[in-house]
Parts: sequence; structure tokens; C-alpha cells
Amino acid sequence: LAAMLVTEAVRGGNGSLELPRRDAFVGPEGTAVAERLAPEILAELGGTTGTRSVARTVQLLRVARLLGVDGTDALPDVVDRLAPALLAEAAAEGGTDTPDFAP
Repeated sequence: LAAMLVTEAVRGGNGSLELPRRDAFVGPEGTAVAERLAPEILAELGGTTGTRSVARTVQLLRVARLLGVDGTDALPDVVDRLAPALLAEAAAEGGTDTPDFAP
């Protein structure tokens, strides 16, 4: 069931799925799931074409962490895309002021 949930989270893009606990992926079965989904996760995180919502990006990062997928190389590009997307989503929701945490 845990493997089905993370597979749906990666392939289906359903951001509302509650992800299983990390201990669900201990052992050879967990390793197999990680090996199968890692290329898809990294390809989507590293992709520069198309737009991806903040929620989708965060979901992919959560699944990568859950499965122990090393996405270190993709992080600079993810941050470059995520920062403006966060501000754009906030503006679209009616936020017009600069967030308190911004310089």
C-alpha cells in the first residue's frame, strides 16, 4: 500500500495524498520502490520546461526525502524556480505586500 501511495504521488501528481511513514520503506522492498521512482522524481525536479505548482514541487521533494533519493544536484534549479513561484502564488491569492521575511 505504501508503494502504491508514493507511486501515485509521483506519477499522478495528487498533492492531497497523505504519504506513509519513512519506516514503510525499510528493506529491499523500499529500496526497489526508490530505485524505480528516483529517475522520475529527479527528472521532474530537474526539468526546466513547463510550470509546476509550488505544492507539486514540495510533494516531489517530500517523496524524494521519504525514499532517500539524493536530489542534491537538482536543488539549485528547484530553488531558482520555487522562489518566484512562491511569490507569484501569494500575489495571485491577493497578497500585495512584501512578506515579513523578505529583505
